[in-house]
Amino acid sequence: MKTSDEISITFQVENDGNAEDRIEVEVTNSNQLEMDGFVFTSGTFFAEDVQDDGISSMFELIVRAPSDAPDEIRVEINIVATSSNDDSVSDSVSFDLIVAAEDESSALGGLSLENTDDLAMYGAIGGGVLFIIFLLIIISRISKRNASRNVAVGDEPEEEAIEIDDEFDLDLDFDDDADFVSDDLDAMFDDL
Repeated sequence: MKTSDEISITFQVENDGNAEDRIEVEVTNSNQLEMDGFVFTSGTFFAEDVQDDGISSMFELIVRAPSDAPDEIRVEINIVATSSNDDSVSDSVSFDLIVAAEDESSALGGLSLENTDDLAMYGAIGGGVLFIIFLLIIISRISKRNASRNVAVGDEPEEEAIEIDDEFDLDLDFDDDADFVSDDLDAMFDDL
C-alpha cells in the first residue's frame, strides 16, 4: 500500500454447526491500528445470522492507510469470527498490512526525475519560458526600431507654408483704419 490508499477486504463466514447461529466478526487489534494512523471506513465489527451448513453474505472491511509515513509501516491485522451460540468456537485470520515509506520527491509535490511524465512537464515549462523570453526580445527590438524612426522623422526641417494670392482677398480691418467712421457705414445703408 501507499500512503492514503484504501484497500477493501471482502470475506464470507461459513456455519459448520448443526443449528442456526449468529456469527460475529471483529478486528481485534483495531485500536492499535488506529493509533498507527489506519482508518476503518466501514467499521470493525460485523454480525449476521447464518443457517446451519450455510454461508453468510459478503462482508467488506475497508482500511485506509495513514496519510504520512516517513518510514515503512508493517503491522498485522487480526480478524476473529466467533459463534454467539458457543463462545468456545472461534476462528481467526491474520495478515500483514505494509505501507511503503513516502518518497522524498512526493513530499515536494509528487515530482521526481525518474518519472517520464515529470520530465515532459519540466521540458514544457522550460520551453514556455524560453518562448516568452524570445517574444520579449523581439518586441523590444521592434519598439526600438519604431522609436528610432520616429526620432528621425522629427529631425527633418519643417516646410515653409506657401502663400497663394487670392484676388478676393480683402483686408477689412476696421479697427486700425482712422479714416473710417461708423456713421459713414450707416449712411451707406440708408439708401437701401
